[in-house]
Amino acid sequence: MRGREELAGQLRALASAPDGRAHVLAGLGGTGKTTLALQAAEEASGPGRPAWWVPAGDAGSVLAALMGLAAGLGAPPEEVAEALAGRRSPADLLWRCLQARAGWLLVFDNADDPDTLTVSGAPVSDGSGWIRPTTAGLVLVTSRVIDPQVWGRHAQVHPVEWLDDTAGAQILTDLAPGAGPPADAAALAARLGGLPLALHHAGLALAADFAPECTFADYLAALQDRFGPAHGPRPRRRTGHRDQHLGTVPGHPRRPRPPPGPADPAGTVLPGPGRGHPVRPARPGHPGPRWRRWPRPG
Repeated sequence: MRGREELAGQLRALASAPDGRAHVLAGLGGTGKTTLALQAAEEASGPGRPAWWVPAGDAGSVLAALMGLAAGLGAPPEEVAEALAGRRSPADLLWRCLQARAGWLLVFDNADDPDTLTVSGAPVSDGSGWIRPTTAGLVLVTSRVIDPQVWGRHAQVHPVEWLDDTAGAQILTDLAPGAGPPADAAALAARLGGLPLALHHAGLALAADFAPECTFADYLAALQDRFGPAHGPRPRRRTGHRDQHLGTVPGHPRRPRPPPGPADPAGTVLPGPGRGHPVRPARPGHPGPRWRRWPRPG
């Protein structure tokens, strides 16, 4: 978690002593929001301290997952059936079960469209749906939506931004320690825009056997040759409702989605089969969010 030590420490403390608010990790795609949430879940979970992971790509999947969780926590089957049929508030049923125990972590991953967390027409900012203020456990959300008004006064937004060149260079040298001096690693980190996903891809590529580029300088030169120099200033933080200018970030291949992992009604975090990342299924038929989002790296 290079460059994220302070935020990781905050999440660790909140998992042990919730402050009554939901916490939203918000930022550009590829900045490591899910990785931070996964680390928090792994550190928080243990005997008597469950952690539940809910992919928040569409409302139907969220409803099914949380009603399964409610059933696993002891909700009567007939009440779960009524909630699924729309004759009872599913959020009220879930929270009755959650408030009856303490020391848990509930993660909503990839909530890029807050409408997926709407229950009975109440927006997520209302604090009466799936996301509610509580001290019984910690609710953690990852999203590209950074606007605090979207999440409401019951939530705190933590911007997850680009890494500086020093932290980016540390990631590169961790993954490819023999690829060159720190100055070359810092130059490559700057060219990659400080995006952890791009930094990990570059570091793993440099460390691979038979890699066409063997040093940070070679990799940087290849980027310059294939994509040209970076244009514009380094990407800046987006604040409030205004979209700030984003500089060019070099392209990099998307990480393939792993196949779905097994369900776990008992509440243990089950990562997918690829590099310890949780399962994040595709969103078939998703109409696209109505809220402002961080743009994808371009």
